[in-house]
Amino acid sequence: MLGRQYTKEQYRAWNAVWRALQRGDLKRPDTCEHCGKAPGLNKRGRSKIEAHHYKGYDAAHILDVIFLCSECHKRYNALIDQATCGY
Repeated sequence: MLGRQYTKEQYRAWNAVWRALQRGDLKRPDTCEHCGKAPGLNKRGRSKIEAHHYKGYDAAHILDVIFLCSECHKRYNALIDQATCGY
């Protein structure tokens, strides 16, 4: 089974968020904006809080993100996949 395929727009949006975090234009919170959990750090010492592009990946909304723990992020993406794919 192949992994999920990502688009150029997704990579562009992820890079834009990463650069904004590095510049200090965005700040990654310590807690999930949905459930309020503070999941801590992963094995590499990075936050387990992930940016979710809730308005999509087009250039007009490239930095419109909410910060979610990995559990909530997976649930959000599953809901989106279910709504768009019909399963």
